[in-house]
Amino acid sequence: MVEFASQIINGLAVGNIYALLALGFSLVFGVANLINFAQGSLFMLGAYFAWTGAVALGLPLAVAVALAVALTAAVGILIDWAALRPVQQGPLIAPLLTTLAVSVIVDHGAELIWTPDSKGFPNPLSGSVWLVGGAYISAVDALVFGVGVIAMIALTLFLEHTWMGRAIRATAQDFEVAMQMGVDVELMRRVTFGLAGGLGGLAGVLVGMYYQNIFPAMGLSYGLKGFTAALLGGITSLPGAIAGGMLLGVFESLTSGYIG
Repeated sequence: MVEFASQIINGLAVGNIYALLALGFSLVFGVANLINFAQGSLFMLGAYFAWTGAVALGLPLAVAVALAVALTAAVGILIDWAALRPVQQGPLIAPLLTTLAVSVIVDHGAELIWTPDSKGFPNPLSGSVWLVGGAYISAVDALVFGVGVIAMIALTLFLEHTWMGRAIRATAQDFEVAMQMGVDVELMRRVTFGLAGGLGGLAGVLVGMYYQNIFPAMGLSYGLKGFTAALLGGITSLPGAIAGGMLLGVFESLTSGYIG
């Protein structure tokens, strides 16, 4: 029973990471009607940006994480402006193929900058484990779960209780009507890509802290898992994306724990 509860807790922690990635997919699909397969690369960049700030530059980890999230948000906006906008009026498959091309370019660019070798990610909480209610909970599990939940709550409050959040939802619901109502739909698109990039970067940082190891090819597998979680919950549903991520994380944890 202790092992089962521990596996559930681990699954919920990892599920938060999948949920953050899934939210990025759902946001972009809702506003731009596009599957952004570069989301996994943004996830990887977030981890490497944080590693560079904390290890290479010696910044406090919290500062490095904040900068990493901001930088990945900026890269998300840059991808939309430089790679997707030029093909917006082309065939429907063109933006999809463009995101795949961007993903390949970013992944190989990361190998050139940081080398293909894996790097140890700093985590001051490693080794702290508590026995709570018959289950083992590590400080890393608690941190990943807590940060993920706070990020999801903050995103929900932003979308539901701010003017810009409502404008993003209006753009996702009906692009033309939102434009006629005075919404700057292009700005909402840029904000959405920035939000998706920031969520992906935060997920990458959390994975780096959870496993204390990052490598340039990590974005592919996690990007696919985030996309799977978004599909599980319904690609246009943000609550569904969260539920899909949690479900996938728990299922994966139980499968690896009991089957291998």
